Amino acid sequence: MKKILLSILAVVAVVLVVALLYGAHLVSKLNSPEFREQVRAEVSRQLGAEVRVEEMDISILSGLTLRGVAVANPAPFKGDLFTARSFELRYKLKPLLSGRVEVERVNLNTPVLGLVVDEDGLYNYEALGPQDRSAAAEPAEKMPSAAPPADSPADASAPPAEGGATPASLEIVLSEVSVDDAVITMYDDEGTNLMTVEDADFTSAIHVAGGVTEGRATAKVATISLADMFFVRDISAPLEMSADTVKLDPVEGRMAGGGATGGVTVQLKDGFRYEANLNVEGVDLKTLLQEAQSGAMVTGRLKAATSLEGTGPLPALQARGSVEVVDCQVENSKMLALLSKLVQVPELATPKFEECLVEYTLEGYRLRTPKVSLKSRPMQVDARGTVNLANSTIDYDVNLALAESLLAKIPLQELRAAFKARGDGLSAMDFRVYGTTEAPQTDMLSRVGKAAATEVITDQANKLLKKIF
Repeated sequence: MKKILLSILAVVAVVLVVALLYGAHLVSKLNSPEFREQVRAEVSRQLGAEVRVEEMDISILSGLTLRGVAVANPAPFKGDLFTARSFELRYKLKPLLSGRVEVERVNLNTPVLGLVVDEDGLYNYEALGPQDRSAAAEPAEKMPSAAPPADSPADASAPPAEGGATPASLEIVLSEVSVDDAVITMYDDEGTNLMTVEDADFTSAIHVAGGVTEGRATAKVATISLADMFFVRDISAPLEMSADTVKLDPVEGRMAGGGATGGVTVQLKDGFRYEANLNVEGVDLKTLLQEAQSGAMVTGRLKAATSLEGTGPLPALQARGSVEVVDCQVENSKMLALLSKLVQVPELATPKFEECLVEYTLEGYRLRTPKVSLKSRPMQVDARGTVNLANSTIDYDVNLALAESLLAKIPLQELRAAFKARGDGLSAMDFRVYGTTEAPQTDMLSRVGKAAATEVITDQANKLLKKIF
C-alpha cells in the first residue's frame, strides 16, 4: 500500500513538474519575437492599418507593456493616425474566479492623435477596418491566449455561454485609467490646421456592469487652438464617459487675459456628432487679434457667447452667438479706411466707440451678421450682411450716421447733402459695401451723385417758387 501511495505521489510530482515546465514554456513563448510579430500582424489586419511596436512585454500573471506604439493611417490617408510613447495594462487574476475583471491601471503616455478629414467629410479613423472583410468573418488563426482580460466590454455582443451566463454579466472595474501629455490635431485635406489640443491629461475610474459603462474623470488641457487663430488655455473640466457619449461640463479656462467657460458633449453612437457652448468675458481684444495674426487692430474688452454643433470641421458646422466690446477703438480696418477716404474725414479711419455689438449665425462657410452696431456720440454705424469664409467675399447694407461736428468736416457740399438728419442730432446715409474683406468696395459715390442731383433740383424749385410768389 505504501508503495502504491509513493507511486501515486511520484506520478503527481511528475505531472506538476511537467505542468510547471509547460507553463514556463508558454510564458516564455509569450515574449518570443515570433509571438509578438503574430500579435502585431493580427492587430494590423483587424484595424486595416499597419501597427508598429518597438517593445512588447507580456506577463500572463500581471499584464502588458508596449513601448514605441504607432498606428499608420488607413489608405488613402498618409502618415500616422496614432503614436504613443508607451501603453501599460496591469490587472489581477484572482477576482476572475468571482466573475469580476479588475484592472489596476491603464496608462497611455504621450499619445498623439492626428485626425484628418477629406473633402467629403470622411475622417481617417472612419476608414479603419479589416483589410479583408470576408476573412474577418472567419475564425482567425489560433494563438496562445495572452491573458484572461480578453473578456472586455467589446465582448458584450457575444452569444450566451453555457449555463445562461453572458459576457455582459461580468463586472469590469478599471481602478485607474490615465492619459499623460496627450496631443490631438485635426487637419483638412489641404493641410490646413483646424484644431490642436496640447498637453492634455486626465485620470479616471471606469466601471462596467450589466452592459452599462460609466466613468468620471478630471481633464486638464494646457492649450486648445482653433485654426491657429483662437487659443484657450489652462482648461479644466470634469469628464464623463459612457459607451455613447463623452461629456466635458463645465469647462473653465483662460482666453487672452479673460475667463472662458462652457461645455462640450460628443455623441459617439450612430455617427460622430458634437455640441458645445462657450462664454468669454474680460478678453483683451488686442491680444486676441494678435494671437490670430489679424491685420486689424481693435482694442477693448470683449464679452461673447456662442453655441455650436456639427459632425466635422467648418462645412459641417452650425453656430450662433453674439459679441460685445466695450470701449473699442478700431485701427487698420479696410472698410473704415475706405469710408474715411471717400468722405475725406481722417477721424473715420480710427474711430473710438463706447459700444460695439455683433450678432451672428454660421452655417458652413456662410457667416451672417443680422446686427452690427457701433456707437459713439459723434458717429454710429449700423450694418447687416454676410461673409463667405471660403472666398472672403462680403455683402453688407450699411447706415453711417455722423454728428454735426464730423459732418461739417466733409469738404464736398454734394457729399454732405447725401446725409439726412434723423432727429437725434445725427445725419445718416445708407449705402452698400461689397467685394472682399481685403478689397472692399462701395456704391457710396453713385448715391452721392443722386443726392447732389436731388439737391440741385430742390434748389432750383425753391428759387422758382420765390419768383412766382
